[in-house]
Amino acid sequence: MTTKFYVINCRGNISSVLSVTSLTNNLKTQIYLNPFNDKMTISLGQIEKDEYTLRIYDSQGKVVYSISDVNSSNQEILLNDLTFLTPGIYIMKLQGERNSYCSQIIKK
Repeated sequence: MTTKFYVINCRGNISSVLSVTSLTNNLKTQIYLNPFNDKMTISLGQIEKDEYTLRIYDSQGKVVYSISDVNSSNQEILLNDLTFLTPGIYIMKLQGERNSYCSQIIKK
């Protein structure tokens, strides 16, 4: 069975996705723990130097979490309190001036 839901793609457009396996991970970083419970760490090892905004979108394309001024010279982003998110599939997007990186994340 294929589940249909809506997400924001890396270009900022809302698009219909037929299955979670059709999403590609173009995020040049590591995310752990994924799936996560209440916290998650994002290692920024290989992304281009820039100032980024981190956003997490729910399955309806709504921004449920956002941080501005993420400096890529920092090695990691630690998200300590994601207790407000309900279990499910989300899209995390790092948007810079020249680049954007997207990845699927799963809350247990």
